[in-house]
Amino acid sequence: MDASLSRLKETGILVSSLIKTLNARGLRKVVLAVDACCEQVATTKGLTVVGIAGASGGNGTAAQSGDAALTLYATKAGWYSYEDKNGRNGVFTRFMLAGLSGSADGAGPSGLRDGFVTFSELAAWLPDATASYALDQGLRQQAVSYSGAGDISTLDVTVSRSASIPASIAAPSVAAPAAGGAAADAADASADNIHAFISAIKEKVNTAVAESMKKENNGSKAAETAAQEKPAQQADQGRQSGAEPPTAEPAVNGFSILQFGLFTPIQAFPSDYVIYGPSVGVIQTYNVKVFSLQAALIAGASTMGGIQTGLICTADRMWGLQAGALVNHGNNVYGAQVGFINTADRVYGAQIGLINTARELKGVQLGFINVLEKRGLLGNFMFGLNIGY
Repeated sequence: MDASLSRLKETGILVSSLIKTLNARGLRKVVLAVDACCEQVATTKGLTVVGIAGASGGNGTAAQSGDAALTLYATKAGWYSYEDKNGRNGVFTRFMLAGLSGSADGAGPSGLRDGFVTFSELAAWLPDATASYALDQGLRQQAVSYSGAGDISTLDVTVSRSASIPASIAAPSVAAPAAGGAAADAADASADNIHAFISAIKEKVNTAVAESMKKENNGSKAAETAAQEKPAQQADQGRQSGAEPPTAEPAVNGFSILQFGLFTPIQAFPSDYVIYGPSVGVIQTYNVKVFSLQAALIAGASTMGGIQTGLICTADRMWGLQAGALVNHGNNVYGAQVGFINTADRVYGAQIGLINTARELKGVQLGFINVLEKRGLLGNFMFGLNIGY
């Protein structure tokens, strides 16, 4: 390109003049790709694909009233179209080429994963593909498509053959599907989409785990060494100040967004995983850290943040609600224990049950029997109500 930003009128080329020239030659089907700004002159750029017999205008709105069957724009009106720093083309061009190479095969409500990419499949696939990639790069860009007054049936014309499906087994795009074939193809496409989605999540999770483990291991070495050198001194200081004594953090070897199983260790993820989501066990479940909901007949965690429920619930550190029908136990509880029997070393909140016991409490005990070893406003043993301070 030899156009000059300071002399656009003299050195630029009007899109309308190109379309006029192509139509004058009697061409029935025309695909025109213009790599140029369509909103304003800037370091960013616009890329437009005009499909089937031309279109009027160049800003998205005018194209809707043109005689094109399909118009694709690099981004929405008023947004920028960016260069791709990870390649030699723009973001839109990158994904247009990827779509034509087979990634768009089967996209859209009427798309079939048959080894051929059509205009309609490309138009259905491009918006989400460009938006997702741009978001990961910290940009705001999303391809858009408009249907014009042209022959809509021409959108099913094959643009390219997918490299992912051999030609020997690829069905022609114009062939009528066999009875039940559309449903089978749709099911296959849905399964492929699910597998792709799971693979993407797994890749991001593995990357996050690796980074998290690297930071945690680097940061914990010094603290672990210091804890081994002076454990007795730290414990004495904790008892004298009344603060929570330091405890060794259990090893963490990964994380998951959910957990389920029969009992530990027969569960989806090992007990040394951190669970950022629901954790459910039929009989028993345990993980070093759980942040959300943990439910089982016997539910346990070293650190629990959220709601822990079941028949028997235990946690070293509990933030939130511990609701075991029979027994709740926590070394340090920040929130509430609700159950038949509630026991804790320190409670910052409330214990509500038939029998409540705690060594220290800053809050209230509501139950038939309330036992508080230290700082009970109404005494160490009370029926009904006791208050700790």
